[in-house]
Amino acid sequence: MRTLRIQILVLVALAVLAPLAPIVWTTRALIGRTIDPLFAGEVLEGLEAGMEIARGELEREKEALLLSVRAATARDTLDPATLDPRERAALAELARLAGRAGEASGEPLWIAPLRLPLGGRELLVAGTRGEGSEPVWLVRALPDSLVERTGRLAEGLRLVQALQRQRQTLLRGFFATALVAYGSVLVVLLAIGLWFATRITRPLTALGRGIDAVAAGDLTARVSRGSKGGIGRLLRHFDGMAERLEEQQAERIRLERLEAWRQMARRLAHEIKNPLTPIQLAAQQMRQQASRIDPGERAGIEEATAIIVEEVRRLRALLGDFAQFARLRRPILAPLALGDLLVEVAALYGPGRVRVVDRVGPESGTVHWDREQIHRVLVNLIDNALNAQERTGSGEPVEVAADAVPGGGIRISVRDRGPGVPAADRRRIFEPEFTTRREGMGLGLAIAEGAIGRHAGTITVGDRSGGGAEFVVSVPARPPAPEGEDG
Repeated sequence: MRTLRIQILVLVALAVLAPLAPIVWTTRALIGRTIDPLFAGEVLEGLEAGMEIARGELEREKEALLLSVRAATARDTLDPATLDPRERAALAELARLAGRAGEASGEPLWIAPLRLPLGGRELLVAGTRGEGSEPVWLVRALPDSLVERTGRLAEGLRLVQALQRQRQTLLRGFFATALVAYGSVLVVLLAIGLWFATRITRPLTALGRGIDAVAAGDLTARVSRGSKGGIGRLLRHFDGMAERLEEQQAERIRLERLEAWRQMARRLAHEIKNPLTPIQLAAQQMRQQASRIDPGERAGIEEATAIIVEEVRRLRALLGDFAQFARLRRPILAPLALGDLLVEVAALYGPGRVRVVDRVGPESGTVHWDREQIHRVLVNLIDNALNAQERTGSGEPVEVAADAVPGGGIRISVRDRGPGVPAADRRRIFEPEFTTRREGMGLGLAIAEGAIGRHAGTITVGDRSGGGAEFVVSVPARPPAPEGEDG
């Protein structure tokens, strides 16, 4: 899955880098269209021409000031009160420096018209010698339009000249900014691609490990762990498959063990059955011959033969269980009144020991079951319930309740007040070798489960409310046609 993750990242990187060349070309073209006209000679020439016009206007303003000086119409319009100390000091220094040249030349105009910012305005300032050689400042205000236009032209000229000097640096800056922005997008997209690839490959990696585990025989492997989306559904399907395989494996193991027990039961029944008849006949002959001997010795012989006959009888009963477990015959389905069957079984135990609760009713109480097999199942469950109650000393009757369930099924519950069945034993209790009683081989519930299974039903055990155990038999009222060998 690491290879898949790398492939996804490579595809994301290619998808991001593929448009890089056209983007660089487009960016360069846009920058060129935006900046290159500023570097063209026409722009610079236009700015310089504008500056020449502005200079010409400024010269005309100077000439006008000179004319007014010569015509003696110029006057001192400079109010020192409107100047700040820095401006007054600058004028004083200007007068000092220009005064020497004016004295040497003898000209009345010491200082030719100069453009100076004074008092918050742009002025043309000229200086003459007054009485006592004190400077007289003659000023002419420049038009605001000329000052504004000259400032814009000068600023534009400086900007174009600066751009011409920094053209390559500017272009590199534009490209560097574009590349940084594109690189940031690339990093973000790669991070998203890595997250997306991990999101995809992580569950697929888990799925691969799960497949390997199942292939190696570990059917407990689960891989979904809360995954969502389409891949989550896939993982949940895998978990469901593994769970079904685990259940099937458990069922197969259980069936294999049952078959092994059946084979053992067949062998035991075959090996034990043959000697029983001769043993019983020999015991009966011994009893008959004992009638002709001394009465003092007869009692011991009759006691011994009675024990032999009783044990033979018990062995024959055990062989019957073995035979029934070994070859459980196919059920013979026939109409059966459920209520009559329950009353008949309860009557076997006498009054007050079994209480029947029939909630099915006569109108739906006719079922198609094998009477003998279901009878034996109920007898087995009631025997176990009574034995369990003996261990707790309960005198309460065992309850046998019948209920109809949706879909045409019947549920029969056998409830006791015994010690109950521990949760850990509830699956094993139906296995042949499992028993909690001192006597018996533990075949009763195994035979009961087999009979109910052949009726397409189930048998389970749980806790009874208030204490005790509850065995629940669920069987269709009309099971499908049975399959299997007759015995």
